[in-house]
Amino acid sequence: MASIIENEPSSVENETATAFDSNEFQALLYRWIPANNVSFRKVESEHFHDLLRYLNPRCESVLPSHQTTSRTIGAIYDTQLGPLTE
Repeated sequence: MASIIENEPSSVENETATAFDSNEFQALLYRWIPANNVSFRKVESEHFHDLLRYLNPRCESVLPSHQTTSRTIGAIYDTQLGPLTE
């Protein structure tokens, strides 16, 4: 309880901060968007940023623009589709 009173990070907060992997975050984001039919522009939503900032402030610095999201998901799709059509 001392950490709450003194505003020191808890062990859970420390683990969350050190466990954040920006590449894994982006891979999960790029998988989530098409799987749930989410508009590419939603990655730029202020409310989406607020939610992510609440969960882990470090993810906001690696959020792609909607253009980057569109290009990356398109490239992933092309890579996945390639072996199926050849």
